[in-house]
Amino acid sequence: DTQYYIVKEAWAKDVFPNEFRGFLFDFNKKYAKSGIVDCDNFAGLAESFASFSYPSELKSGDSGIAVGTFHYTRLTGTGHAVNLIVAEGKDSPQLLFFEPQTGQFVKLAPDEIKSAEFFEFR
Repeated sequence: DTQYYIVKEAWAKDVFPNEFRGFLFDFNKKYAKSGIVDCDNFAGLAESFASFSYPSELKSGDSGIAVGTFHYTRLTGTGHAVNLIVAEGKDSPQLLFFEPQTGQFVKLAPDEIKSAEFFEFR
């Protein structure tokens, strides 16, 4: 995709997390196996879920929504993957980091953000 739609703040902060937690609860009961599904798998699952669940309000020319996977190094030195969501803000777009394994938003330290190995929107 060459362009991405910045998502609505209310959807990013309220609708998506609640719907994903419900989906994840059902998914875990049926499919998850301890030790097999790890952070990048959860982030990919959340990214795909967001794409399928976002309301149909994309404008002509938009290729997808600005929800992706963000790979970084934690302050502890271990690698991790979460979701990066670009949402409408009061004055400018805001970056939100979503931990798909817990269904909660997290605040990354500046050094963690700078350590980004890569991020992608699909």
